[in-house]
Amino acid sequence: MCTGGMPVDREKEEDKKESDKGYHWLRSKLGNFLRWGFGHVNELPPQTQWEVPWGLGRVCWILVSWAFIFATIGSPILSFPPMDMTQPELIINRKYALRFLLLDVLQLGTTIGLLVWNLAQFQPLKRGWFPVRFWPGQWIRYVFFASLFFPCVDGAAKLGQHIFPTDCDTLTLSLSDSLGTRDPVTLGLYFAIMALCAPLWEEIMFRGFLLPSLLRYMPMVPAILVSAVVFAVAHWNIQRLFPLVILGVLFGSLFATSRNLLSPILLHSLWNVYTLLSMSFR
Repeated sequence: MCTGGMPVDREKEEDKKESDKGYHWLRSKLGNFLRWGFGHVNELPPQTQWEVPWGLGRVCWILVSWAFIFATIGSPILSFPPMDMTQPELIINRKYALRFLLLDVLQLGTTIGLLVWNLAQFQPLKRGWFPVRFWPGQWIRYVFFASLFFPCVDGAAKLGQHIFPTDCDTLTLSLSDSLGTRDPVTLGLYFAIMALCAPLWEEIMFRGFLLPSLLRYMPMVPAILVSAVVFAVAHWNIQRLFPLVILGVLFGSLFATSRNLLSPILLHSLWNVYTLLSMSFR
């Protein structure tokens, strides 16, 4: 009995060895890939260099003021004057796209103005906050590496649509209707919104301002998670909550790694273009 069972045991041992080899090979390759993507994450400057002088009260005041202003200006711009629905569909779509673009430009100006008004006394640009470096460097590689996770985020977005099929914001509905017309003017306006305006003001607020502000009260990883959750909740769309949290973590990790605000802005822009193209070919 024992003799007959030995070849089977040996085969199992050989299979286990081959399986272990495959596992270690995969882990080694994955580790090399991660180190290639974020290889200098352990060489970041000390966290104290990111401790801002303003307190939690000012942070909350800026966020509440920001949300109130957007809620106040958003509805009038999109609703007034009332749209003449007897016009051709092409004209209606263009007007809606133009209103959304105007809203995003105002949001960009409001974000910058609010931060300048409340933080000017601290001279944030002189002291290295809101860092922007245009010169190509490691941050380009970081952006490319992070963009490889887009299909995963897209999968999370589809899951959210499946769980909450009726919860869809006005911009998404308008964009879906407009993409069917293939009108280059309408598509150009939405491209300006999604690839230029939105990434600028959202990253300035949530990564440039909020993330360093949170580092005064918590370590880097919790700060990235909290800023990602606030970023997701600020979109007021439960359908996109989970993918937006994932994106927020990606944007925050990229900013923490590169110390360059241009990195999450570019990644955010690439994600929005990816979404626009995905919707166009569905």
